[in-house]
Amino acid sequence: MEASAEDLISRFKTEKDCFKKARYLSDLHIEHELTLKEIASKIDYDQSYISHYLRILNLPDIVVDGYYAGQVSCAHLMILSRLKKREDIIDAYRQVLEKNLNTTQTEILIRGKKFNIETNDGRLDPDKIRQMKKKLLEIYPELKIEILQSRIKGKMSFELADDTKKTSKLLQQIFDRLISAEAIESGHESLIELD
Repeated sequence: MEASAEDLISRFKTEKDCFKKARYLSDLHIEHELTLKEIASKIDYDQSYISHYLRILNLPDIVVDGYYAGQVSCAHLMILSRLKKREDIIDAYRQVLEKNLNTTQTEILIRGKKFNIETNDGRLDPDKIRQMKKKLLEIYPELKIEILQSRIKGKMSFELADDTKKTSKLLQQIFDRLISAEAIESGHESLIELD
């Protein structure tokens, strides 16, 4: 006999085993035809959290065995499940065991595999970013400036709400400054001219 949606929700809330919790969520989604949004609302979790749980059901047996042997936590499972390829998951799992990685270290490992990047946490200091923004605002006070940096990318944006004549002029000024600095630094003055 199929368990009711309310029964599955109740079991999910009291269950400690990650895979059983994931199966309850899967049953709610497949057998009871609830959307992830509906499930998230009923159990008072974010929809992304539901997705994390459902993904662990696709992990290779070796990783599942590691969870039941107490070698990795539920958080490790969710992080490992972000990888798509079975061989990548197994390789990452082995590295977690060999290096005794905590969840933060596992996040960095998976990010590196997923985005093919190396995280060395050499990010700019937040004070340095504030100083950069302040200096830019001294030069371009009419701009809205955002400078963001994560472990996998950096972003600098300039926004000017004005007519095209003023925005075109300002965009050209910013471009000229950036390209002339690059040209001088690299010795390629020809970069300054556009095709």
